[in-house]
Amino acid sequence: MSNQTAVLVLVDIAPDSFWWGLSRYVIGRFPLYGVPGLQFFKVLGSGHGGGFSTKPSLHKQGLFCVFDNEVNAQRFRHESELIQSYLKHTRE
Repeated sequence: MSNQTAVLVLVDIAPDSFWWGLSRYVIGRFPLYGVPGLQFFKVLGSGHGGGFSTKPSLHKQGLFCVFDNEVNAQRFRHESELIQSYLKHTRE
């Protein structure tokens, strides 16, 4: 039996944080190296309007993480600087 726990973060970048949001596509993976219990992650993009499109959305983004257990996943959700940064730079 596996105790792996997934965390899915879906955000709408605030208009005044456009450049911060754009940088997540380029450097978004770096803050995730060394996170305790993190086994897999993927920075996610979206199509224009938040759906599937050949034209990318620069405001709708996501982050998918798999942790070795629920404790590490909850710690990441509540204590990580990355999640705190997302909360500061998003409107949803």
